[in-house]
This record gives sequence, C-alpha cells and structure tokens, in this order.
Amino acid sequence: MTSDVKSISVKIDCHSDNGKEFYVHYCVNSHDAQTCPDSPLCNRIIVFLDDKIQTRNFENITSCSAGDCLISTAGETVTADNFFKNGFECLKIDFPIDAFDGIEGSGIFVDVFNNSEIIEGNLLRTDSESKGRIIKTARRIIGALGEKTRDKLMAYSYIIQLMHLIDNAFKERKFICISDKMPNVVFEAIQYIYTNISKIESIKEIAENVNVSMSYLARLFKQHLGCSPYDYLVNRRIENAKILMCYLDYSVAEACYEVGFNDYSSFITVFKKKTGMTPHVYKKSHS
Repeated sequence: MTSDVKSISVKIDCHSDNGKEFYVHYCVNSHDAQTCPDSPLCNRIIVFLDDKIQTRNFENITSCSAGDCLISTAGETVTADNFFKNGFECLKIDFPIDAFDGIEGSGIFVDVFNNSEIIEGNLLRTDSESKGRIIKTARRIIGALGEKTRDKLMAYSYIIQLMHLIDNAFKERKFICISDKMPNVVFEAIQYIYTNISKIESIKEIAENVNVSMSYLARLFKQHLGCSPYDYLVNRRIENAKILMCYLDYSVAEACYEVGFNDYSSFITVFKKKTGMTPHVYKKSHS
C-alpha cells in the first residue's frame, strides 16, 4: 500500500548547534535509485517500500523487498531497479558523514558503514520484525513531510528513530547476509528464489536453473543453510506474506497469491504450521 503523498524532496537542518543538513527524497514511482549521494561528503540510505527490486553493485545483483535498506558510504555507487513493473516506492536520505557528531547516540551507524563488507551488495536485509518497524518509521517520515503537515522537526525525530532501528538490527545481527564461503551454486539458487519467489513451481526448476541435480542442491542447502530448498522457499514466502499483511496492508488472500501460493487452503495450513497461528490471527495481532 503506497502513501497518498506522491513525491517529496526536502532539506532538513539536523540541529542548530552543528549546522548539518539531511536531504530527504521520497518517490512513489521511482524508476531507479542510485546510492551515490549528490555530495561526495554524504552517506546515503535508501529504504525500499516496494517488493521485487534488484540492486546492482559492480558484479553483484541482489534481490530485495519492502523494509530492506540499501546503504552506501560517500562516493560509492549502487543502483536499484524494479524489473517486474514500472517503477517502485522508496525513501532516500542523504546525510553528512559527521551528521551525528556531538549528539546523543553519536556512535549510531558507525558499525553499519565501517563493516559494510559483511553486508551482501550493500543491502541490509533484516528479519521480518525489524523490517516492519523500519517500514512504519519510514512511513512516519513521509507523513511528517507531507504538504499538509511539513513538520521538519517531527520528521527529523523519526529519521533518528530510523537510524537507530537500522543500527540496532545490524549490531544485534538481525540481518540476513550470505557467507562469502557459501558455494556459488547455493548463492545462485538463493538469488533465483528471491527473484522468482512468486512464480517458482518446483524445486526441480531451481536445480535446473543452477545446473545441478535436485539431490545435490538439497545436500548443499542442508550443509550451508540447515534446511532443504523446499523449506527455504516456503519460509521465505511465509516471511514475505507476514510483511505484506501486517505492514503493507495486503489482505490474507492477496498476500497468499502474491508470494506464490496457488492454493488458499494450503497457504492457511502452511502458515499455521510455521507460525502457530492462522494468517488472519497473525495479521490482527500484528496490525
């Protein structure tokens, strides 16, 4: 579900004692997003509010969805696009590399940027709970900067909240990244799952795409991920369904078919098996 606001481009003074400024850009139908800031002395973070997006950093192509964050340091360029439909929704924030100096919690974001090598393709892909909080906070920033409100002080407070959420997710290792030691076959299979999650019809399809047998793929998944390819696919679909229902206001039926389940009753059964409650109860308890 998108915001009523279609686009925003606002400059926000961080706080009066150091004169630093944030540049906030929001677009409901962006055709691409580059993390190279307008200023060489700025860092940039992009919060995706849409699904089925690909990011590209040199040779790395990574699939991502709503609640994921694309992070880059000054002078670094990463691009993103949505190859399933015309444009995507995102919130983009540029800020000076020393924006947090002199304020409470000034260590915020240091680890995220200094340790970006362990984040796959500059993408911070958190767990579903953290994603939901990030999405809600990003929506609050957008709401505070709408034409009817334009409350920059409130927006700034929400930006600080957003930074803390991302920083905490990183420090508590509540993010999903792919180990450098993982075989290319597993990496490629995961990429295929993220890119085609709503269309995959069988595990055989995944194995054929990465040119290995189903049994060999299953063995590699068990060794490196601790689960079968089927369980990995189903778990990702359930996690995506949670986000769609609770934070993007999809109905249970809409989430079911959007994430790749072809049978509604099967979705209900699998969801309850994985979470201990039906999707209707889960949506109500997390809305």
